Amino acid sequence: MKKKTATEIGRRDFLRVVAITAGGGIVAACAPVAVQPSAPPAAQATEVPAAAPTTAPATGPKVGGTLTLGSGQAAQQLDPHVSTFAYERLYYVGLYNGLTEFNPDMELIPSLAESWEASDDLLTYTFKLRPGVKFHNGREMTAEDIKWNYERVLDPALGSQIRNNVQEIEKIEILDPLTIRFTLSSPSVTLPIGAQELRIIAPESLENINKAPIGTGPFMYEDFVPDEHLYLKRFDDYWGQKAYLDRVQLVGIKDATAAFTALTTGAWDAMWNLSTKDASQLSSSPSAVPLVPKVQSSNVFWELDTTSPPFDKVEARQALSYAVDRQSIADVAYFGFAQPYFTNNPVPPDNWAFTSGLIDYQYDLAKAKELFAKAGVTEGTELVFWTIASQFPEWVTSAEILQQSLAEIGITLKIEQNEIGTWVDKFYPSGKKYPGLIIPNGDTSLLDPAFRLKFFSVDRCECNFNDPKIDELLAQGKSTADRAKRKEAYDQIQRIVNEQVPVLIPSSWPFLNANQNFVKDIWAESGGFIHYESAWLDK
Repeated sequence: MKKKTATEIGRRDFLRVVAITAGGGIVAACAPVAVQPSAPPAAQATEVPAAAPTTAPATGPKVGGTLTLGSGQAAQQLDPHVSTFAYERLYYVGLYNGLTEFNPDMELIPSLAESWEASDDLLTYTFKLRPGVKFHNGREMTAEDIKWNYERVLDPALGSQIRNNVQEIEKIEILDPLTIRFTLSSPSVTLPIGAQELRIIAPESLENINKAPIGTGPFMYEDFVPDEHLYLKRFDDYWGQKAYLDRVQLVGIKDATAAFTALTTGAWDAMWNLSTKDASQLSSSPSAVPLVPKVQSSNVFWELDTTSPPFDKVEARQALSYAVDRQSIADVAYFGFAQPYFTNNPVPPDNWAFTSGLIDYQYDLAKAKELFAKAGVTEGTELVFWTIASQFPEWVTSAEILQQSLAEIGITLKIEQNEIGTWVDKFYPSGKKYPGLIIPNGDTSLLDPAFRLKFFSVDRCECNFNDPKIDELLAQGKSTADRAKRKEAYDQIQRIVNEQVPVLIPSSWPFLNANQNFVKDIWAESGGFIHYESAWLDK
């Protein structure tokens, strides 16, 4: 058995991050160096101006105070194993831990597990748990708790999206109260990175998890009103560095303008997921500054039902790809912060697994009209762009740009805005029919291409695109630590996605957050999720 340290895992097996996750997208169902904004139209801001500090820095962290972290969304429930919306990962940070976690440089490090070993064939992983870890109810965590959590997530009946991260686990053995062994059905180099997203809850809290959730995190439950707020308070028996903050308030306002106003007027200390328009106007605040992940790892996904007309035909999907003016969308809808993806590739161009030589879907309405005709999509056809009311204004602007383009070739695009619950129910989970709809979504998958490309595995994508060859290639890519061999498999998946266009990927999605300049040591993961466990207030 060969021991792998967190550093070795980070350098050898996973993407080493140098400069915006989870897993998941706006719908949680649904990398590398920072992507710079493309050149925008005249008179539009391309950089988020940093406000000048208004107070002198403190000599060190201060204990106490309440952090109010706002968003245009709010938590619906508190079970980390069945989360639906990406926003819910914000409470992961406070309430729960995984066996592993990321540090601010997006390196994988131990968390509830103080170390792990992998067999040479990558079929067995042994995790040594950290001693003295207490749940919020005072009970010490043991390997039995880890086993229960993993078995729950692995049960297909639960329908947990996190199962995708660890589904190779076939057998779980408890070697002693602080040692657990996972035996896999197939080799996986990515199990430790997948494990960070599976957060541990006290089994006894499951029946009442929305009123008394019990985890091992730096904060514990105080109060929760679904779709409104979640209040947390410091857990003084936390196993790691104790939180400096007394309390954290996670609050939501379902109005983009009101939410941004709450930030710029100082009602909120930090905000998750600013629109690019608001980010370009951040200088209007006397103290708010950008909080941007070090790595840009999020993509814009437009979901299509590949099993219903007209997008059951590849020609219709390719036609739509040629009809998307990606550069205008990046420049206008995203204020120059996004990077257009002309090859419709989910792997960013600065990722070690990126494949070149793919079909280039440069804006070409003549080509789009020709391919639409082959698919039976003629003049007078109506399509619908189905988006969310009062959120993600970039999506509406993108739809308006597409609407103008399609009109030039005689196709009508109707834009509909819906409440977020109605929106997600229309296409999630996979298997639902939504003919003629284009549904924008976001992908914030983990950095390793195994997770980014797993979105296209059988029965996974809400686009209903099922190609068993992709699953074979994913298994090949995870079965070795040899990056060159992994890339061979991932190259083939990217070619399938490029040619078959199961979803439209017009651009990167710049995940932008902000905080008041007196909030110190707050940071964001590559997928945009904010970490406040070590934050403190310099005021």
